[in-house]
Amino acid sequence: MGVKLLPGEKVRGEATSIRKYTSYKQVRKSITGKVLCTNFRVAFVPVETGMLQVPADQRQFLGPDDVALSSIERVVAVNSSRNKLLLSTSSPKLHPQELLIYCKDFRLLHFQFEHEARTDE
Repeated sequence: MGVKLLPGEKVRGEATSIRKYTSYKQVRKSITGKVLCTNFRVAFVPVETGMLQVPADQRQFLGPDDVALSSIERVVAVNSSRNKLLLSTSSPKLHPQELLIYCKDFRLLHFQFEHEARTDE
């Protein structure tokens, strides 16, 4: 299982053991997986057992769990003490518990991190 990359697309960061919430309302259902950040998009790859796994060579470039970087309006890091708007020049010093990605097409991607699950390039 993986993500099919475009020519020239490079993975810049990866976080494993992530929960993606399917709703930001009272009933919070989640899917476990990993998040990849490339120089083109943010991609969520589910790893739950029982889910249909699509081989990397058959996966769409932008699936339902992917968002192109140009489609992101803002990114907010959520911590127990505060929320911080992240910019492209930001270097977050806090370890966020959650990440909210607001998209220009009105989607909201809501991820929850487990501590020490991230790697950066």
